[in-house]
Amino acid sequence: IAMTGMGLSFTMFALGAANVPILIGLWICQRSLMSVGGPFYGFGWEPQLAELTFHAMFMAPFLSLSQIPSKTPVPAVTLWAMRWFLFRIMMGAGLIKLRSGDPKWKFSGPQKLSTMDYFYETQPVPNPLTRYFH
Repeated sequence: IAMTGMGLSFTMFALGAANVPILIGLWICQRSLMSVGGPFYGFGWEPQLAELTFHAMFMAPFLSLSQIPSKTPVPAVTLWAMRWFLFRIMMGAGLIKLRSGDPKWKFSGPQKLSTMDYFYETQPVPNPLTRYFH
């Protein structure tokens, strides 16, 4: 399974493009490893990566291995699915921090959300508005 995934990944990397069968193969390899991975795949990033791979299947050409022209529009359903995914990630990350009990994440007290001074600068998913939140 791992060698198949590596072969498909290398093919996609070498060609600079992917199609639906390659992405389905990668998704099946990933889900197979996740199902037998036990505690090594018990974290939140693996299902999120699998979900993004699933959404990417709707953005890739079905059989062609040519690169998608830059003027090709992204399907609206896929775009909204990606936005919903990012909203869930950011909202979940914020809510879990507020529930942590750390005084730097509290709404009251001397440190009153002092972690927010650097939170948006150090996010792994920056956005165009990041510079305005500091």
